Amino acid sequence: MAKDAVIQVRIDPDMKARAEELFGSMGTSLSEAVRMFVYESVAEQRLPFIPKAHASKGAGRAFGMLSTYARPSLRADERQAWIESLSTAHDHHHR
Repeated sequence: MAKDAVIQVRIDPDMKARAEELFGSMGTSLSEAVRMFVYESVAEQRLPFIPKAHASKGAGRAFGMLSTYARPSLRADERQAWIESLSTAHDHHHR
């Protein structure tokens, strides 16, 4: 299966560095861990873990739990970055 689709995700730089260190210590990469997350989610048709509520976030409601990780204010920027990445990928394939 070709790996030519791109996902761009904004994340706190410190959290990214910590995740890279963690996954590196496991012999894999952050990118590979994200791929595993996506494949497992699709295969199981659910999140591959149970989100836990954080005291300040929604006290158990689904949106409250997931909003810990989500930044709805960035959706338009992330969508635009995705569209731009598609244009760039398309340009590279036709050269």
